[in-house]
Amino acid sequence: MNAPTTRGALLAALACVLVGGSFTANSVLGDYPYAGGQFLRYGLACLLLLPAAGKGAADRLRALTPLQWSRIALLAAVGMVGFNLAVLAAERTAEPAVPGVFVGCAPVVVAVLVPLLDGRGPQRTVLYGALLVAVGAFTVQG
Repeated sequence: MNAPTTRGALLAALACVLVGGSFTANSVLGDYPYAGGQFLRYGLACLLLLPAAGKGAADRLRALTPLQWSRIALLAAVGMVGFNLAVLAAERTAEPAVPGVFVGCAPVVVAVLVPLLDGRGPQRTVLYGALLVAVGAFTVQG
């Protein structure tokens, strides 16, 4: 593996650990205010990421068209806020492992289905990963 690939793999693994850890943390937040909590969470993240966007970020944001802004808003509403609200709601009715398994399996399902829909087979390493995720899900659920 070269350095960028190794770095990418390590960052992806860290992301998985952080997402997985969030399910345990969410399980103790029974009275967490859904909408207000999400607003504060993403507002703070935005403020923290703005300096990381680098020089000229404001100019790039001003250059976005209304259609691009609407796509970004839709993505944020469904992909980020909607996802987190669904996870919090699921954890109120199930143990944390159940939504965690669904979220953990989703990337593997996508990695297998997208090539099939494109008329080609998934890569062998993806299938090995899918098998590993399935074994992990089976272990978690017993």
